[in-house]
Amino acid sequence: MKNLLKKIALLSLAMLVFGCSKDGVKGADGNANVQSVTAVVTPNQWVFNSSSNVWTYDYSTTLITSSTLSSGLVNCYLLDTQSGAYIAMPCNVSGLNFLFAFNTGIIRFSLGTSGSTNLSNARPSSNLSYRIVVVPSASGKMNINWKNYEEVKFKLNLID
Repeated sequence: MKNLLKKIALLSLAMLVFGCSKDGVKGADGNANVQSVTAVVTPNQWVFNSSSNVWTYDYSTTLITSSTLSSGLVNCYLLDTQSGAYIAMPCNVSGLNFLFAFNTGIIRFSLGTSGSTNLSNARPSSNLSYRIVVVPSASGKMNINWKNYEEVKFKLNLID
């Protein structure tokens, strides 16, 4: 009986070690449920707030949930039309401050200045493109330079 148990144990071990095949193509690394979207804001969508001297646009999205607010990460990037690259927000381009804030279901994009220049007649004259990346809590601890969209895109396998 002891020999039979040893043989069964040895056979089971052999099947476990040699039974797994390593054939097949390795799949792409996952992105740990990271979601991304491009938001395009047209000139007529901006609303001027005279009390704070900023232009704003509220972008509705299902990507930002209460879970995102409690433990996730939201990053926004502005497309620099001159270089063709996305730059991390908040940022300053040509003297304008590009900012974002978010809450469940919404991202508010804002643009204004640090100075006293009245922006009421400075509505953006062309479409502005923003890349939004929403990261669950576990992914936010990855070794990524979140200010570099190209690195974020590469490491998380994002598709524009």
